[in-house]
Amino acid sequence: CQHKCPFCWTAAAAELIKKQAKPEAIAWMNDEILEAMLARFKEMGGSIAAVMSEGEPLIGINYLFIKRLLSACKKLELGVLLFTNGQELTGEKIGEMRSLNGKTSFSISVNAGSPEAYDRAQGRPGAYEKVMKNVDAWKAYGILASDEGMRRLSIHTVISSESTDGEMQIIQKLVKEKLGNVPWTVTTMGIAGDARLNTHIQPKDSEEVAQLIKEYRTGP
Repeated sequence: CQHKCPFCWTAAAAELIKKQAKPEAIAWMNDEILEAMLARFKEMGGSIAAVMSEGEPLIGINYLFIKRLLSACKKLELGVLLFTNGQELTGEKIGEMRSLNGKTSFSISVNAGSPEAYDRAQGRPGAYEKVMKNVDAWKAYGILASDEGMRRLSIHTVISSESTDGEMQIIQKLVKEKLGNVPWTVTTMGIAGDARLNTHIQPKDSEEVAQLIKEYRTGP
């Protein structure tokens, strides 16, 4: 992942990531194995393959696998839901993925509204500018999907120490006004991985945090 969110639930060492992020690490899962697994998934009632952990799905070897996954799911008429930080969710990539599987959906992490708080929440200086330049592409895809009778775009926010009512209002404006009132999921932070180590990002037990949770949280 090109971000390093301090509340990430995983805390994988860089050495392990480098070892895993090689073509041979996924070579064992050829198209036949992948399609057989997905066929069994469908037989058991599955309809959407969700990729929601272990890094950013739209970069490097991850994206190579995602394109294979999209194609395999299309053969079986399965949808795919990708959780992404949005930095690489450009119009070009959206178009490429949509051509591989028209049932592709995105849950985009937006954990703060202002540039300064956003960069701290994502653990990368300059992340806000790189991500938010793609908002028009997200909106275009959301409108296109809505015209086809589908909801293919949502925003996900984690309440952390960077969360204030002001920050949440900025995100709400993005959700409702800029993106056309797409679904917005707000969750509390799981204390695991980096989140366990970075105690500064854990929201303080205060009336303000309690009010944010009461007003905005939508589910686990």
